[in-house]
Amino acid sequence: MFNAIHFGKTVSELRRKHNMSQMDIASKMEVSFQAVSNWERGVSMPDISRLPELAQLFSTTVDELLGEKQDTCDTRDKHEADSNPSQNTEPYEPVKIRRLKDNVPTHLARVQEGKHLLSLINGCCAFEYDYDTGMSRDKNQLISNFLQDVQNCIDFSDELDIRLKFEVSNEIDQSLSELSNVDIWVFAARENRIVTGGVGTPDNFPVLIIRILNSNNESIIKTMC
Repeated sequence: MFNAIHFGKTVSELRRKHNMSQMDIASKMEVSFQAVSNWERGVSMPDISRLPELAQLFSTTVDELLGEKQDTCDTRDKHEADSNPSQNTEPYEPVKIRRLKDNVPTHLARVQEGKHLLSLINGCCAFEYDYDTGMSRDKNQLISNFLQDVQNCIDFSDELDIRLKFEVSNEIDQSLSELSNVDIWVFAARENRIVTGGVGTPDNFPVLIIRILNSNNESIIKTMC
């Protein structure tokens, strides 16, 4: 099994060695800079099929990225190292995404325009959602399509130019209108969480919070207040 923490430390070191920023890596690998940040923190790893491309970017090998470089020490040194495993590994705290009490939204605002939702999505690393159950298949399909649009926006928000943002905003307007026409309302807010542990110092981890409710749901009053 691959060690994501070791992989992240290696990527971070190689990136600095080559005087590259996370945005440089993201651009060349055609991913978001949040993805590169997550790699370096040991939160996630790229698809294994992309590792040769990443290795080539750093003029190294996949084995080195994964920490499978052959040890050049002699047999005695290797035996001593194996007999003292505590000397072979650096202790890292587990990677955790922490919530801060002061950052938890006290209420969610109803979203009725695509540009409003895009402003909330901008810079978010992830989103969490909840929705009413017991709806018809058609309503569930509308909700599913909308959530997929949100996921796509988060994944590619850094790559959208003004023209694409305008087009995406109009598409979200259409989705929100379709939901509203069947009495489904969307509420959202941003919550800034913190990534701790792994490699590096704590960093911000903005999350989009979404709730999708029937317009007659009594919890709407609590959600908005």
